[in-house]
Amino acid sequence: MHVVNKFNLKLESAIFVAPFLEKLNKSWQIDNANSSFYKKDFDFKKLKNLIPDSFSLFSENDPYVDEKYSLNFAEKMNSKIIKIKGAKHLNSEIGLLDFSLVFELCKTRIDYSSISSTS
Repeated sequence: MHVVNKFNLKLESAIFVAPFLEKLNKSWQIDNANSSFYKKDFDFKKLKNLIPDSFSLFSENDPYVDEKYSLNFAEKMNSKIIKIKGAKHLNSEIGLLDFSLVFELCKTRIDYSSISSTS
């Protein structure tokens, strides 16, 4: 989001997975690893104009990012919320090796009218 904000990049949409803006307070190692993600002073009005359509995906049992952080992010970005049950941190720890849901969301963003058919 920092790059979008800094360079005024206009995106049609964005997909955020387990998003958060503030310190998670899980352990010093996690807080240290994520320190570059902690930023709460975005101009959210500007960001919502640059990214008019967004999705926030998260799991209610994420061991790292509590649901409240993802909901806070989604609210600030006016994102469509997709809560995935029992998916923890949405990674290989639960056997999630590809993320077909993200792929399917991306496919919904394709403008098929610009694709010509060849027969």
